[in-house]
Amino acid sequence: MANKEYLNVNELATLFGLNVQTLHYYDKIGILKPSYRDPKNGYRKYRFDQTYKLASIRYMRKLGYSIEAVRDFQDTKSPDEALKKTEGAFRSHSCPVGRDDADRPCDFAKNTVY
Repeated sequence: MANKEYLNVNELATLFGLNVQTLHYYDKIGILKPSYRDPKNGYRKYRFDQTYKLASIRYMRKLGYSIEAVRDFQDTKSPDEALKKTEGAFRSHSCPVGRDDADRPCDFAKNTVY
């Protein structure tokens, strides 16, 4: 089996259980740009190492971080500054009520030492 240099948008979406439109949105807002875009047909291509960035985006979103907080975290170069930014964003996050997974971010915050 040959190694693939790129994953297309459908392969990456399937790998993470996402809609293709989610990846299109992440591209549009600039938090996950494809490493290559075919000039003829506009198809997006992602390098395998971009899966790590997408995994961190998905993880932060599942914890309740906003898209803006994810972007701020990505834009931060210093690890200490990134931790301070995400801690502040997480502490200011209000816990939703009435959803099955509503307790997850709040429980995570209660059990995390900052």
